[in-house]
Amino acid sequence: MDAKVEILRNYIKENLRNWFKKEKWKRIDTQGNIAGDCGTMPKGKKTQRCLPAAKARSLSKKQRASTSRKKTASSKQFVSNTKAAKVKKESLMDTSIDTYKIADSFTPEEIAKLKADGKISDEVVNGALELQRAWKKRHPSIDIGNSSMGSELYKKQILQKLYS
Repeated sequence: MDAKVEILRNYIKENLRNWFKKEKWKRIDTQGNIAGDCGTMPKGKKTQRCLPAAKARSLSKKQRASTSRKKTASSKQFVSNTKAAKVKKESLMDTSIDTYKIADSFTPEEIAKLKADGKISDEVVNGALELQRAWKKRHPSIDIGNSSMGSELYKKQILQKLYS
């Protein structure tokens, strides 16, 4: 099971890295201007707020200024966004756990059927199959899709959720 957990961690880390690249994060100054790419602020200045480009453009200048001032006013490294500036994205961890559960509970053929029925996205299919290939590579004798009693429970829960 430790090998599966390590593979899952690497999968989550890689998805997070890709998400940051895809979202094109931008730096917001205290006046509410989009000041450039995240991570390009001048040395010696307090850390400014970074937001995905789409989120930054969707906020008014006043809202961007508010969240940036909240960040720069604090001495803490991690400061939550204002309510308007919260980045609403499907939780990466939840998606990965569902992908993990699908990879652990379903055979590749069953995953293909779920995709054909339009019940799971390409991203989940690719992630689940990638996890299964990695498990099989590290442990050739593993029985994909039937690895634990818990997987039967996951399978029932997922099917009920997808087909309800």
